[in-house]
Amino acid sequence: MVRPISKGARTALRIMDAAEMLFARQGYQGTSLRDIAAEAGLREPGLYNHFPNKEALYAAVLERSLRPMEDRIARLLEGGAPTAADVLRLPVEMLHLNAEHPHMAALFYQAIQALHEGSPAGSAAQWIQRLFLMGRDVNRQVMPGDDETVILQGVAMFNLCCGYFLAGPLLGELAGIDTQSPAALEKQQRLIERVMRTFLIG
Repeated sequence: MVRPISKGARTALRIMDAAEMLFARQGYQGTSLRDIAAEAGLREPGLYNHFPNKEALYAAVLERSLRPMEDRIARLLEGGAPTAADVLRLPVEMLHLNAEHPHMAALFYQAIQALHEGSPAGSAAQWIQRLFLMGRDVNRQVMPGDDETVILQGVAMFNLCCGYFLAGPLLGELAGIDTQSPAALEKQQRLIERVMRTFLIG
């Protein structure tokens, strides 16, 4: 039986949805808690009932999206030697996890640009870097090539899984593609699978 979500939990989710969108559009520094509260339909003091400050809210937004990804890769690493089928399936799962929070793609790229900054975005970049290294450890077990090649392939898959959502407005203008539609996601999934098969062949 699925328990109903409390009113407080629903409000927290609404705040995170608003924050995710605004952080993606305006960056961490360019987004205020007042902006987020207004987008979520709250007065700013009401936001503090759920998050003590902007940094905590940013961390919660990242956690909501990145933790499932980390957990999925960790299960592969802990479950014995991954197979080619496991490696083929992983980026497809990442695509669909990104589809649940499509604004996160912009946050990921912002964070990577802030890798060595002492900022919340810089901390996020360290987390993303850890995910890349975990993915490398999975892929190197079945993919041919040295570590550098496997990392480059991982970055290519990251771009296919995240850049797809980042390019959503352009895809809409060029071809009327709604990146969230099941049909478009299926086409992107097939593209990812074709590229991954190429990587696995070497």
